[in-house]
Amino acid sequence: MIRLSRLRDLPRRRLPAGAGHTREIVASQGEDRGRSWILQLVELRGSAGSLTLRGDATHLLAGLGGPQVSVGPRALALRREDVLTYVGSSVELHRPELPVTKLSRIVVLSSVGDAPTLSFSGLHGTAELPERTHAVIVRSGWAGVAGTVAGSMDALVLDEDPARIVTAADARLLVVSG
Repeated sequence: MIRLSRLRDLPRRRLPAGAGHTREIVASQGEDRGRSWILQLVELRGSAGSLTLRGDATHLLAGLGGPQVSVGPRALALRREDVLTYVGSSVELHRPELPVTKLSRIVVLSSVGDAPTLSFSGLHGTAELPERTHAVIVRSGWAGVAGTVAGSMDALVLDEDPARIVTAADARLLVVSG
């Protein structure tokens, strides 16, 4: 089954500190009913924000859109379409003071055990998705899988793995697979 998820329509949860919020896109539960991974969108509005994370998990952060942010105490730069690994139970996000209110959008994949991966790609036409693709986030353009079409800032959540062909037009995609 493929589910269309409009990111802007997902429920928001305020960040513990700073201006912004998170939206849960999809989560997978492990055999012990604990989540083995969770994919969420962080939308940072102000100059700083913090996010509480699962301490025993590894976290991948991907710059989805908006102004660049710096991550953690070492101020690692996270630009649009960059992916970096982060380990810790909380993460501090900072960005420059901006005269206009523009969101910085960061996708966070937190996982315990076998972790999915995040990868950006451009597509115009038809291609095969990697095996065990869990979600496709459309950063720009549009993409469709098995008749379900997503526009910019939408996600296609694949609950099963039968449909692996994606068709897109001028699309920049973030693929969650593995």
